[in-house]
Amino acid sequence: MKHPAIVPALVLLGFTLACGSGDEVPPPVGSETTAQVTPPTPELVKHEQLGDAAPTVAEAKATEVVPTDGHGEPLFPDRALTKADLEGKSLRELSIMRNTPYARRGHPFGKAWLDQYFSSYDAYDKRTHVSFGQLSEQEQANTKLIAQYVSKLPQKDLRERKDEILTEKMEWDHIGRSAEIELQLLSAALGEWAGDPKVPLSKRSPLEDPNTLKNKLTDEQVQYYTRAEFRLVRNTIFARHGRAFKSEILQDYFASKVWYQVDPDYADARLTDVDRENTDFILRAEKEHGGPMSDEEHGEWLAMLAGA
Repeated sequence: MKHPAIVPALVLLGFTLACGSGDEVPPPVGSETTAQVTPPTPELVKHEQLGDAAPTVAEAKATEVVPTDGHGEPLFPDRALTKADLEGKSLRELSIMRNTPYARRGHPFGKAWLDQYFSSYDAYDKRTHVSFGQLSEQEQANTKLIAQYVSKLPQKDLRERKDEILTEKMEWDHIGRSAEIELQLLSAALGEWAGDPKVPLSKRSPLEDPNTLKNKLTDEQVQYYTRAEFRLVRNTIFARHGRAFKSEILQDYFASKVWYQVDPDYADARLTDVDRENTDFILRAEKEHGGPMSDEEHGEWLAMLAGA
């Protein structure tokens, strides 16, 4: 059965799918594994929303965690969502929608921008990890619908969203936090950097800009990665050289990236010394987080769409 394509990171991930390697045949060292968007540098900002009616911090301190859009309507209404509820929403809004049920139960978020967003509500009480199974049946159905909707957004639409923001902005120093987050999510979804060109490669996530893998990865770049994200970024090293993957999950993921092209003549001998060092680096990190995620585990993770 074909698994839905991953779009992070994020969220969630690239787009954060709520919250991360054994393959059919034992792979060469470092092949077939996953990753998420590196959280931006934490900064205390007001509770932001896309739209004209962004409330102040005081106004956002509500008695319940009920994110709203620019017109004051709940982003995650307490009813079954439809596709019409999702159309026209930004990736940022969709990520907030999908993560709202987790925030209401006190789920801590690894992504700084999500943590900052939900922390602006007094009712948000970070306690412990919340699993998909702890959500109600309606919430599970809603979060799945959102993730599936995002995973099917055409590349053309994502590029148009990116171009619209970049056309409207005046200067990078004044682009605004909401637009900055949206470009970060679009970078991960497309697999190409859409953010501030002044940000050095060492400060970018490999999932937002695969060109970062030309250099050695740092702890800072992967400090908030999930096991799924580690799997993705490790395999990005191989995908950059044209490798095809037996895993449908990985193949679907890379097929959605603008830079990916399968080369039937691919061989591991193409890997550079830096590629091998980065592969070993990611493998060590994966072992510290419970070991590489298997394809079966990855499929289960996608099916549950656990919190980011």
